[in-house]
Amino acid sequence: MANPEATEERILDACRRLYREGGPRALTTRAVATAAGVNEVTLFRHFNTKGDLVRAMVAHTVSGVSRDLPPPNPSVPLVDTLTAWARAYLEHLAPVADMVLASLAESRWDEEICACHAEFARQVPEALARHLEAIAAGGQLPPQDFLRTAEMLHLLLLARLMTEHVAASPLDLGQYAREVARVFAAALVAPAF
Repeated sequence: MANPEATEERILDACRRLYREGGPRALTTRAVATAAGVNEVTLFRHFNTKGDLVRAMVAHTVSGVSRDLPPPNPSVPLVDTLTAWARAYLEHLAPVADMVLASLAESRWDEEICACHAEFARQVPEALARHLEAIAAGGQLPPQDFLRTAEMLHLLLLARLMTEHVAASPLDLGQYAREVARVFAAALVAPAF
């Protein structure tokens, strides 16, 4: 008997691939089922409607970022921790930047997709803020509003990915992550003014 989680993952992968290649119009249930190697009945056993499928695809994609971020390590220099975090963020979203951009546009008309993006905008900065709080607890950082700093870093990285996608300009993920981390690390350790 097939593993339901593996089947669902194949369906979501096929959905992402089709969405990246052809946008929302490419997501017919027949095309997704064919690309996933299942029949439409199986697809509908996992996702009741096409809308449920699209929302699951968006939720799965954006929730993966906070799940895959590296844990804090107080023995590592702050700039290296932030570089690893920024690089993981960029590497996770760069392959699906076009899908994220398109789903952001779709969220205007779909409350559930909007809620997925709102959850992403909450989860990712909160994950980084927890990392920074752990580093501060180790004495490497003065107390401050880590959530606001994390929100700024998240938005900067997301905006850069969207700009790269629209402008089709190449982005050296490692170099950009290091540059952003250096600026944020300096700001985090600087005395408040």
